[in-house]
Order: sequence, then C-alpha cells, then structure tokens
Amino acid sequence: QLNRSLTFSKVAVALAAFANRRNGHFARSTSCNYRSFEKRTLCVMALINNNNNNNNNANCSSSSGNSSDKTNDKKLGQRTNAEWKALLPLDVYLVTRCGNTEPPYSGLYTDFFAPGVYLCACCNEALFSSDAKFSSACGWPAFFDCRDSSVKRKADSSHGMQRVEVLCANCDAHLGHVFPDGPPPTGERYCINSLALEFQPAKKPDAS
Repeated sequence: QLNRSLTFSKVAVALAAFANRRNGHFARSTSCNYRSFEKRTLCVMALINNNNNNNNNANCSSSSGNSSDKTNDKKLGQRTNAEWKALLPLDVYLVTRCGNTEPPYSGLYTDFFAPGVYLCACCNEALFSSDAKFSSACGWPAFFDCRDSSVKRKADSSHGMQRVEVLCANCDAHLGHVFPDGPPPTGERYCINSLALEFQPAKKPDAS
C-alpha cells in the first residue's frame, strides 16, 4: 500500500512540476540568494562529477528490476550489489548504489515544495522533511536540515574534489553531498538527487 501511494504521489509531483515550469512559477527563497558565486562554483563542481558518471557506470550498469519489493528493512544495508541491481530501476541504481549524479534540473523534486516527507528511494527510510526544503537555484533538491538518525556523512575525495557525501544510514544509499553554504538556522545545504528520493505527501487532517 505504501508503494502504491508513492506511485500516485510521483504522478502528482510530475504534474505539479510541469505546471510550475509552464507558468514560470519557480519558488525562490530570499535567504538563498547570498554567496551566489560560491554556489555557482559548487554547481560547476557537481557538473564535473556528473561528467564522470560514465566511469562509475563501468562497474555498475547491468540489467535492473523494479522497486516493488523494497521495504523499510533494517537489514537492507546487507544486500549484495547483485541484489540491488535486480531490485532497483537502472537510473535509481546508478545514483544510489554507484554514486552517480543526475543532470541538473532533471529531477522530479527540484522545484517541488508540497508538504510531506522525503524517503530513501531504496528502503523507504524517512530522510528529509518538506519544512527543511528550499530553492538553491542550483538544479537539485536542497534541504537545510535532515533527520539526523537517518542520514550519515562520509568524506569524499573523488574527482579531485574534497566534499562531504551524505548517505542513507539504513541502507547506505548515496543521496548527494552537503555544503556549508545553506540558509539559517543550520547554514548547511544538502544537495540531493531526486532519483534517491521518494515523496510521501503529508496526511490531510480529518474533516471532523
């Protein structure tokens, strides 16, 4: 039932994102307009990383399955690479298990701001709240905070850069990177791939 609701929510997100782009209504946070040069520099770094995705694909590309069998299982981190390949769609697998980066502005959740919770695309672990989402104008979903127990950090020196990678603490899925240029109160920007996320809409209050 959870996976079915997530499928419906993805359709709703896609329609909302299309409507926003069509009408030119892009949410912009005034608190994110500072340090624009630094942000653009970080975006260029992300694009460089994206251009190196083919190097990661060499060991990761394979036939892939679907995510219909995934559950919030605390043992998911113990899955083998072959099991993940069979379980996940290929684009999700390449991002979450191989560390690839989706192209900027291609993600479903980049310009989406509905209330709800963002889950791990691999194991459905709750990672980010919509209350912490903001527009960084960099091409990927951005959050200034996360659920501490669900997200872990790891030093990343790939592609000649020094960055901090963020992963799902439950299944070790690659989510993106965190940078020290976000808005208050944390001053951090979690730059996350849409393909690493599933959106769960907030429940509407009972009419009674």
